[in-house]
Amino acid sequence: MKTLKSIEEYNAERYAALKQANKLPGNGIACARCGHEMVDSNEQYWRTSMPPKVKISCPVCGDWGYRLA
Repeated sequence: MKTLKSIEEYNAERYAALKQANKLPGNGIACARCGHEMVDSNEQYWRTSMPPKVKISCPVCGDWGYRLA
């Protein structure tokens, strides 16, 4: 017989999946202030400088800067 989940278990799993889906992926750059992984703040917006740059920020301490695109 199939084991069924309670509504609380189901909602907790769905909440965790939705939270993970909405999380910005890390870019492998360490934050200079706290050491956590930085994320691209807006992947669709690039500075049109030469060379092009993308704004990055730390989700933990809020530090930010630009990386080369």
